[in-house]
Amino acid sequence: GASPSMVRASIVAGLSILAWYYGRRFHPMLLIFYVSALTAMMNPLYVWADVGWWLSFLAFFGVLVVSPLSIRVVLRGRTAPSLLQIVFETTAAQIMTMPLILMVFGNLPVLSLIANVLSAPLIPFAMLLTFVGGMVSLMLPPLGLLLSLPAEVLLSYFVAIIRWLSKPEWAQIALAITVPVMVMMYSVVILAVALVWRKTHYNFRGQSLVE
Repeated sequence: GASPSMVRASIVAGLSILAWYYGRRFHPMLLIFYVSALTAMMNPLYVWADVGWWLSFLAFFGVLVVSPLSIRVVLRGRTAPSLLQIVFETTAAQIMTMPLILMVFGNLPVLSLIANVLSAPLIPFAMLLTFVGGMVSLMLPPLGLLLSLPAEVLLSYFVAIIRWLSKPEWAQIALAITVPVMVMMYSVVILAVALVWRKTHYNFRGQSLVE
C-alpha cells in the first residue's frame, strides 16, 4: 500500500537510480529535503497527522547522516564490515526516532536493536522475493504461489523474532516525555552531528545509495 514509508522509499529509489544513471550523486540532506517536500505535496496530511511519515524521515536521516559520521569517528576512516555497518545504521535510526517514539507512544523498546540486527540483513531478500512472487502470480497464479513460499518463510521469521523479543516483561519500559524535552533531545543530536561533521569534513557525496 501507499504508506508514508513506502512512498518515501519509492521516490528515494527512483531519484537515486536516476542520478546514478547520469553519473551523479545526491547529497543526503538535499535528498531528504527533496523527498520530504514531494511526499508532503502529494499528501499534506503526512506532515500534520501521520507519525509514520516523521518516523520514516527521521530514520532515513539517521541512516544517511548520523551513521556515516559515527563510523568515521569510531573506525577512524576505515571501512566497516557489513554486519557492523548494519549495527551502526540501526543504532543511528533508533537514535533519531526514539525521542518521537517516547513522546507519542510513551514506551522504550529495549530489545529493538537486537530485533533489527537479526532482521535487517534479510529485508532486501524478502522484498525481492515478495516482488517476484507477486509479479508471477499476476501471470501464472499456481507458479506464483510456489514462488511466494520463500518470501512467506522470511516474513514468518521476522514475525517470530518480534514475538520472541517482545515476550519478556522488561522488553518495553513505560517512559513518556513532553514535547519540549523531545525538541531539546533533537537539538542536542543535531548539534552533535554538526560538530562531528565540521571536525571530520566527511564527504557525504562519496556515498551512493545505488552502489
